[in-house]
Amino acid sequence: MTRVLLSYMVAMLCFASSLLAQDTIPPTFTSCPINVILQLSPGACETVYNFSITAVDNAPGCNPTVSQTDGTGYTSGSTYPIGTVNLSFLATDCSGNTATCAFSIYGKPIRSRIEWDDL
Repeated sequence: MTRVLLSYMVAMLCFASSLLAQDTIPPTFTSCPINVILQLSPGACETVYNFSITAVDNAPGCNPTVSQTDGTGYTSGSTYPIGTVNLSFLATDCSGNTATCAFSIYGKPIRSRIEWDDL
């Protein structure tokens, strides 16, 4: 009886410690761009923009996966048009915790003085 009780207590302690050790902390983006305005060259309709998205996690040995969730098809190194493109990314750690990175890229046209004078 003592051996059964001892085994039960050990099992309960293992179960309780596994609950306490569960990772509930989401990953952290170490690189998430802020909203940016791209000044296009006079007469240009688009420009290339490069950025970096990285995330880390508190759990040893866990490298979060980062996936793009906005569906725009624009990535780092893409050619961005005049106007606003909203990008969003999701980092997921080994325990399924998530964090979001979102930012906008605005392609701003620059009109030459001649274009303005012709209006």
